[in-house]
Amino acid sequence: APEVIKGEGYTQAAVGLVTYFIHYLGSLIYDMLTGRPPFLSNNKSTMMRNLATKPVPMPYYFSDNAKSLLNGLFKIKPEERLGYK
Repeated sequence: APEVIKGEGYTQAAVGLVTYFIHYLGSLIYDMLTGRPPFLSNNKSTMMRNLATKPVPMPYYFSDNAKSLLNGLFKIKPEERLGYK
């Protein structure tokens, strides 16, 4: 999750764990739909920087529902993600 990469931590441990797994679920779904993880790169630092700061690229063949779900799961700010309170 972007907040883990940035080292920002969480306000509550349970909330942090849930938001981390929400983001991870988005990565898993993206990988299942595309066959590769989001922001795949040969350069690990570039991949981590992109993950923490850029919106996830949505392929043209994703349905509107898939895009909506993934955009909700991939919000950079944890409090904006689907499932946050």
